[in-house]
Amino acid sequence: MITVKNYQKETKNIDFKSLPEALQSGHKNFNTMVEHYDSNAKIKEVLDNYIEKLNQSIICDSTEEKPKKKTTSSTKKG
Repeated sequence: MITVKNYQKETKNIDFKSLPEALQSGHKNFNTMVEHYDSNAKIKEVLDNYIEKLNQSIICDSTEEKPKKKTTSSTKKG
């Protein structure tokens, strides 16, 4: 799970171009905003919301990429 503290490490392999525009924008502005994270309540709220949406997006993407189990239909008798 991505947090403000581990953001740089956890996001280095994410292809932000494949994510929604709002998340791309959040990524572009993260470094500037994080400098004020502890001193500005509005910036803290914005970054917390951004990271929550980013985590949700990554979780959704990873569950969609997993191959679905194929169910075998039972053979008909008769």
